[in-house]
Amino acid sequence: MSQAASASTGKNYGLALVCRVWALPRSTVYWRRRRAAEAVPAKRRGPQGGHSDVVLVEHIKAKIGESPFHGEGYRKVWAGLRDKGIRTSPARTLRLMRENALSVYKRPGRPHGPKAHDGTIKTQRVDEMWGTDMTATLTIEEGNAAIFFAIDYCSLEVVGIHAAKRGTRFEALEPIRQGVRHSFGAFGQGVARGLTLRHDHGSQFIADDFQQEIAFLGIKDSASYVREPQGNGIVERFARILKENLLWIRSFRTVEELRLALLAFKETYNRQWRIGRHGYRSPTQVREKQKTEYSEVQRELAKIIECAKQVLVFRTRNRGSNPLEDAHQIKGLSFGMILLSCGTHDWTRFSKFRWRTWEFSLGFSVLDALWRIKRQGRQSLLLWNDML
Repeated sequence: MSQAASASTGKNYGLALVCRVWALPRSTVYWRRRRAAEAVPAKRRGPQGGHSDVVLVEHIKAKIGESPFHGEGYRKVWAGLRDKGIRTSPARTLRLMRENALSVYKRPGRPHGPKAHDGTIKTQRVDEMWGTDMTATLTIEEGNAAIFFAIDYCSLEVVGIHAAKRGTRFEALEPIRQGVRHSFGAFGQGVARGLTLRHDHGSQFIADDFQQEIAFLGIKDSASYVREPQGNGIVERFARILKENLLWIRSFRTVEELRLALLAFKETYNRQWRIGRHGYRSPTQVREKQKTEYSEVQRELAKIIECAKQVLVFRTRNRGSNPLEDAHQIKGLSFGMILLSCGTHDWTRFSKFRWRTWEFSLGFSVLDALWRIKRQGRQSLLLWNDML
């Protein structure tokens, strides 16, 4: 500012005038200028020793390379440097080895790389993905007991829970069987088609018997990453709730007593636990709400499909059987289904076809209904096949 020129006089303001207007001592300005000119790079306080950090790192690397053994820690490296006449402290040796990735021991945690948890495991619909896991507790008379449970990733509802003396693959299937009967109303081949099951790499969940039974039910297997509990975090959170509210505050004499207590806790949890992201509804309320919405869309779609059938019958009676006309009619009715199967509202890719006005209208009506079912229901494709 002191070098700036006045607009009226054309002269510089000068240091004295600027300091007087800003109420700043000139001695402070001169001191700061001198300090900036004489500034030296920052360095570690205290005695530096006979070698700088850069030179000492080179000596450490040479010592590690000369050793006939693998896995020697910083203490042995420091002792080796001392034998060579290089004096330093163990703490400094440890710091330099850590900073330059020369330590044998790696601290817990690592860069996740492509497995970084930057997505979400929450779903928008019930019975789209379940998670399963196990924990354990101690009974007074029978010793250790294994606890298996399955959780819905949308409503956080406990769809199944079980306790057993032995934590085998067959016991791990019991919560899945409970959930299939509860959510799908039956137990048979392909009855749970459209459901995905998330689990870790426990021996029970990767066993052939476990995998074959969930495949028989039509459930898609989805194993989380090894040593990545975040991939099954909703189930891990429920395990904490279970321990804090039941397992850590009560004692059980037998496994059967534990099993009955778990079933009672399941009912209490499903009806009274509040979920913030669902407007503080309970898991049971979330399921009932989505079930109601699904029923409404199902009735709406039934009306649309019935209307479409009548249109086809009318056109067939009045124009006769024409393969080209039939093809146009089928295209009109299937238009919404095609877009739904592609998972997109983008119909421009089909613009090469010459759609008729009524075909567009009917197709988009079916598309709208089916799209709502895809978001709120679970088996829109099966519903379409059953009703058409």
